[in-house]
Amino acid sequence: METADHLFLLCQFAQEVWRLVPWESVFDSSESNSFAEELSHSTIRRNLPPVGITINIFPWISWFIWLSRNQLIFDKRPSSPRSIVTKALQTAQEWERAQPPIDPPNHQLTTIPSTPDLPPMTFLCNTDGAWLSSSCTAGVGWIIRAVKAPPDSEIGRGGRSFLHVSSAIMAEALAIREALLHALSIEITSIWLRSDAQALITAIVTKRRPTDLYGVLSDVDLISSSFSFCHFSY
Repeated sequence: METADHLFLLCQFAQEVWRLVPWESVFDSSESNSFAEELSHSTIRRNLPPVGITINIFPWISWFIWLSRNQLIFDKRPSSPRSIVTKALQTAQEWERAQPPIDPPNHQLTTIPSTPDLPPMTFLCNTDGAWLSSSCTAGVGWIIRAVKAPPDSEIGRGGRSFLHVSSAIMAEALAIREALLHALSIEITSIWLRSDAQALITAIVTKRRPTDLYGVLSDVDLISSSFSFCHFSY
């Protein structure tokens, strides 16, 4: 039976494709437990320098395996493993080059808006993230209180741990996303979110998303639109 695990990882053709992918260590997909697990783990795989791609190429390879499968079934056009890898890498390079560059951090972002400019019943949320490079694990946390309330008067706090986190700034981005989700769950409508990751706040405010953070920052943009007021500052 055709399953995601078989199509993308376990069939002989797919195994030949993955062996050609230019990662630091050869990927033997025959030893994989599930496609979902490999997709999650792929965020910490490192591309070899000559490839010139910094983003995760696992989804691109998977996509071109899927395209080759459809071409074979519907058009009777077979593909070679090497051609799949080549096309996937070329497309990933094109997509990466097309992303807008991130400007250097703007020190004006350090200016904190005065509280009178904030809507009534705005809540302040401080976030932070920690990342362990040796295991690519992260811990994130957040604290929420009313803006004009004393610092020790919290209305909510939380934390989570994550596996397969690619960088420290990714941990900070995950902290912001989880904090916004928590704020929505306790029916907060106006929020002022503060992070000590200046480059991350710059990316959120300018909507110029680094390729490795594109997915998480897209989530942050979507979630923040659910608030009547949502402000980010460094």
